[in-house]
Amino acid sequence: SEAYKEAKTLLSGGLLEFFLRVPQIKDMAGDTSTSAPELNAMWSNLKLDSLHVFAGHISLEGARTRLQGGILGDTAEGSLFDIWSAGQSRPVSFAFVTPETVYYNESQINLLGIYNTLKRVLTSGGSNMAPLAKTLENAAQTRIGMPLPDALALTTGEFGTLQTSPALDADKKIFFAGIQNKAESLKLIRTILSDRLTSERSEGSVTYLKISLKGNQGATGVAQWKFYHLALTPDLLLGASKSEALHGMLAQPRAAGANSLPANLTAARAQFPEKLIGFSYCDFQKLDWPALQQNWKSQVNKAAGEAKNADEAR
Repeated sequence: SEAYKEAKTLLSGGLLEFFLRVPQIKDMAGDTSTSAPELNAMWSNLKLDSLHVFAGHISLEGARTRLQGGILGDTAEGSLFDIWSAGQSRPVSFAFVTPETVYYNESQINLLGIYNTLKRVLTSGGSNMAPLAKTLENAAQTRIGMPLPDALALTTGEFGTLQTSPALDADKKIFFAGIQNKAESLKLIRTILSDRLTSERSEGSVTYLKISLKGNQGATGVAQWKFYHLALTPDLLLGASKSEALHGMLAQPRAAGANSLPANLTAARAQFPEKLIGFSYCDFQKLDWPALQQNWKSQVNKAAGEAKNADEAR
């Protein structure tokens, strides 16, 4: 089998190996002559036949159990592989990872690729979904004030979270997204969050925004509460529930090289290919387990109290 030969590098050295050949689209769809033309067009536009193989293995390496796998296929433009980016050797967010980092997660997706794939599937070949898709696209473009492809092009596709609290305190959790044009990205955020934006100020190359997540109209105006905080740097959009978390992280010098990363993260990263589209890291030795347990209990009690108050209000 040519498919098995293609996957052979993923099938060696494992205690347990798995191999799944993806059949041709005509095999999956059955007798296409009796199917609706729109359905056949959607199957064709998805280009599922670009996927060839799911394969991998599980191995035991001392104290480690390692699962390695892959999806192999034709990565030419216009296939399902468009939803993934080309990968990076050192993502922008790595500059904020320090030896104090407890948890870090980063992923890269191709938002324009996802948009183009969905549009191709929904609008090509006389699909009856085309009018609805066009209506939704026009409504979104009217709301954001620019064409959707232009808005998506403002992002790099990098998304993730970062945490420095040993108790995994939610107030200190940072979310981030990569951007390519700060001025245009800020303009887009102002347009989308115009009725929720309560303050904006700049400190050097960073712009801080305060967003109201809840509010209602009263006799004296709009009462707003439950705020969220954003910060725009030249290459990242960061968010946190507390402004102190953003200021604390951005006040630190940005890491310039691999020596600034945690040693165990550097060692783990070296075991993977140069370019990746995702990487997660958690240092369990830095976790404060008693504080973490207490934090979880507090969150559960808080959620239960909010649910009870909501029930009483109804």
